[in-house]
Amino acid sequence: MRNRPKSGGDRKFPRTGPWPERRHHDEEAGRRGRRRGGRMLDYGELRLLILSIISERPSHGYELIKSVEDMFGGSYTPSPGVLYPTLAWLDDIGYAVAEASEGNRKSYRITAEGEAYLAANRTTVEALRARGGQDGDGVRRGAPLAVAEAMDGLKAALRGQLRRPGVPQAAVERIVAILHDAARRIADDEPPETVTPSNPTNGKETMSAPNTAAGQTGLLPKIERIRHELRRRQLTVLSAVSLTPNMIRITLGGDELEGFTSLSAGDHVKLFVPDGQGGTAMRDYTPRHYDPHNRTLVLDFAVHEAGPATQWALGVRPGDPAQIGGPRGSQVIGGPIRAWVLIGDETALPAIGRRIEEMEAGVPVTSIVAVPGTQDEQTFETAAALTAHWVHRTDATDAAAIIERLRDVPLEPGTFVWLAAEGSVAKAIRAYLVGERNHPLAWLRASGYWVKGKADTTEKFED
Repeated sequence: MRNRPKSGGDRKFPRTGPWPERRHHDEEAGRRGRRRGGRMLDYGELRLLILSIISERPSHGYELIKSVEDMFGGSYTPSPGVLYPTLAWLDDIGYAVAEASEGNRKSYRITAEGEAYLAANRTTVEALRARGGQDGDGVRRGAPLAVAEAMDGLKAALRGQLRRPGVPQAAVERIVAILHDAARRIADDEPPETVTPSNPTNGKETMSAPNTAAGQTGLLPKIERIRHELRRRQLTVLSAVSLTPNMIRITLGGDELEGFTSLSAGDHVKLFVPDGQGGTAMRDYTPRHYDPHNRTLVLDFAVHEAGPATQWALGVRPGDPAQIGGPRGSQVIGGPIRAWVLIGDETALPAIGRRIEEMEAGVPVTSIVAVPGTQDEQTFETAAALTAHWVHRTDATDAAAIIERLRDVPLEPGTFVWLAAEGSVAKAIRAYLVGERNHPLAWLRASGYWVKGKADTTEKFED
């Protein structure tokens, strides 16, 4: 949950109207190849393509990702953050139905309505399949996906280094030398150098490891930002329960949740509540869980301050009205991530819990969460390989206990660290990861969800 206090003016959200189709980021329909910030397929095209695949045989998510990747010769692979909302839409609209299959995975098959929709768009489907990953002469178009992602990672790393104020000339010369050397190696078909990452010693990693140690997978993670249209939704409180002594779980429902989309555990919606002075306040909360079939939305509230949203959560009852807006957008993290480390306090716990529960089976994930005591610990239903650490603290602005626990956590190559807590805590942990553990900035996202003593304040840490 982004329990970020924000109040003030009533931001203008469209009050009514259907959820619009999302555009695919500066890419015209039918245009070839991948573009920066865009996709090879827009959402409407991907829906049709997925529907055509499951019309041939029922498939689960991973099989569909591989089918599309094979169809396009490796030049396009839909991320889980794009594919699964597409499947949810097809299921919700009645064009496909999810059924339990081997290993408790959902397998999707087409319905009679889906067959009719597919038949009505047969020409478009044939054009999509023909587009594929090859031209008529059998030559694959564009850069392979792995190369495109590596180029995106390089650009992100350069931006992160060169945005810093007062970049020394020595750093500029080092970057130029690295780029020239990489270009020469590519042109000469030289193999990459083998780098042995540092190993933990007595619970701590050696400090002599190069700053690129965690990124020696050869690729970098990709952060995909997807914008959504803002829309206010009038909902009803269905239930309000105390999840733990310091966490309230509220379930909202209503027909206006039709078309609601949240693609990432880092998303947030605006909750509109009375400010106690006759006006309206807005607060940010993570969509903990959304059920498109029953049109219900779960929000978790950390009871850590006596602001208007906390007061509303403490006093709300089933049947009471509720109003939300958004999400404004999604930041989907993907790419060659081998393992996750999730760090935060109770304000970040809803986002951490959702991310853990949505992970694929067997994915290694370590969580380090600071809470007031044992009674505030939570359990998560997940197929991921989870190692959960709970830090019991008295001061939410002291990062020492989290950092001490983090020292025993190995940061192997390909580990992505996601961090959210009080601003000074997030800043201290980020400094420890980058300065002492030599963890690359490209493999780290840190946010201050709240700042002690400053209402309506958050902190973002640029690369």
